Amino acid sequence: MKKYLFLSFLLMSVTITFAQTKKIDFRTVDIKYLNQQQKIDFQRWRDEQFRMLKSSGLQSEVKSLVIQGNKIRSIIYNTGAISNPGVQGNVLDLVWNGLGYGYEFGPLIGSMVPVVSSNPFDSAKIIIDGFGGSSKSTADGDFAPDGITKWGWLPSPGYSAPGQNDIASWGARTSDLRIRPKSWPESWYNAILGEYVYPSFLGGNSSVPDEEVYYVVDDSTDAEFQYFPIVGIPEHRGLGVDLEVRTMQFSNPLAEDIIFLVYTAENDVRSKPLSKVFFGMFGDPHIGGNNDYSDDAAEFIGARAIGIPAFDNRLIADGKLTTPLSRNIVYSWDPDGKSQISTIAPGYFGYKF
Repeated sequence: MKKYLFLSFLLMSVTITFAQTKKIDFRTVDIKYLNQQQKIDFQRWRDEQFRMLKSSGLQSEVKSLVIQGNKIRSIIYNTGAISNPGVQGNVLDLVWNGLGYGYEFGPLIGSMVPVVSSNPFDSAKIIIDGFGGSSKSTADGDFAPDGITKWGWLPSPGYSAPGQNDIASWGARTSDLRIRPKSWPESWYNAILGEYVYPSFLGGNSSVPDEEVYYVVDDSTDAEFQYFPIVGIPEHRGLGVDLEVRTMQFSNPLAEDIIFLVYTAENDVRSKPLSKVFFGMFGDPHIGGNNDYSDDAAEFIGARAIGIPAFDNRLIADGKLTTPLSRNIVYSWDPDGKSQISTIAPGYFGYKF
């Protein structure tokens, strides 16, 4: 029987408004009990909190965390990076069933923009990444010529406690929330409740998965091209994009081998509009372990094209037509079914939007 390991990437596009409901304390509300209008108001409130806390990303704020809320164990960084070239193989590299499956993964945003030049039609294609979370390897991320300054996603301050090295998360909390969990910022204290409240995706401490990690990054340090996204602030570079990141794991048997990633990408409210943009994931799986990657294969199952039999034939797996839920997915596997650990057969690794 085939085994599968999935990352599910949930991409959110949000509309900015400033309205806010005053009758509900959205810091503690359980979102599943809200009506449709209250859910809209909750989203507006969450967007407003996001904007109020924005500040430029800092390399000094880079932190990591080992996630293990279900059967997948990996190290992640608050630069967007999942796993890292410097971690120990089969220990922190997206480990499932004793094998590591990922060298490094992370979100990308790219856009074509006009640049400062003697030719008014000159443009540049800027790609923002968050690789090199700890090793600062120029081979695994975009860095300035000094090899130190990160050009790409860097964490905004205020989303984790200073003086410690962990990203703020729910799974690593203490049991008594009257005492601040070491990774949480002081701003998450709710004086009305007399305890700290995690700003979970579903709303409040009562509606969180088994593990959730939350942080915000921006691209303000990417000075590779002569593009200035915010008029009057020449030191702010990149594309002028902010990215809110949530990483969630559930131990429920239906999702115990899945990591859910929710990205909320939006322009800084001060930045120029972007007309040509793409969002995606870039990464390097190693199926069978970190030293057993040379024979790996990959494939993409697209959406079913009704009335095109030749295309539909590509969607047959194990003699059966794939279900709609298994389409629009990238997956990788080891064709010989062997891993660097002889007693463990590798599974399939996949991700989809």
